Amino acid sequence: MARAARQKSESGIYHVMLRGCGKQCLFEDDADRIKFLEILSSNTEKYRVSVLAWCLMDNHIHLVLSDRQDDLSPCLKAIAGHYAMYFNSRTAHVGHVFQDRFKSKPIETDGYLLQAVRYVHRNPEKAGIAAAEDYPWSSYAEYLSLGSSEIHVTDTSPVLGMMGGKDAFAKFHSEAVETDSYRFGNRQRLNDQEAQELALKSLGGEVLNTIKTLSKSQRAEPLRALYSIGLSVRQIERVTGIGRWSIERALG
Repeated sequence: MARAARQKSESGIYHVMLRGCGKQCLFEDDADRIKFLEILSSNTEKYRVSVLAWCLMDNHIHLVLSDRQDDLSPCLKAIAGHYAMYFNSRTAHVGHVFQDRFKSKPIETDGYLLQAVRYVHRNPEKAGIAAAEDYPWSSYAEYLSLGSSEIHVTDTSPVLGMMGGKDAFAKFHSEAVETDSYRFGNRQRLNDQEAQELALKSLGGEVLNTIKTLSKSQRAEPLRALYSIGLSVRQIERVTGIGRWSIERALG
């Protein structure tokens, strides 16, 4: 069966996950993690892809990337290939290091970007390993200038600019996330009540109630945002009052 085409992001921003083949560990020690970050830095620079957030877990990697030149696939192929060559040579491992191709999720709104960055930084906490501020292998330390690492791979300016600085960034990460509409992974079937609640959390009541009155070009971004958080076209139709064909055209 042919693989589904990667969903393109109009903003050029993606949440990407690389997973170890068979859930194997990708890093045996900190030297491996440093090497991966060096490979990440050199290849994103080469392909003009900006790193907005990252987190290295034992058997998977989260990245938030800004790809303005549509070079995401060759960039990630180079990163995975170079690291696999290094890892196999160092450990005498034979075979694939990464599982299949990377998974990606388009991020279309500023609010969703901030939630995605927080999701990435709180991954170690979710796994019961450490709080974001205590975990050394994510971009959280870069954002707040913590630690003494000489490796700097993250462009923190877009997110800090949205947040209004480091203090607001730290406060945002410390807040409860029960109201987050962000999720990563396969599209999950939602019932209509869940769809309505997620739509309200994602767009807010004022935008949701007035989206039908917007021009076609103005509707596109919020409609894509609703689809990206898991609502089906039919559910978007029901919560916005916009016809199915107009939604599908906006989704491209």
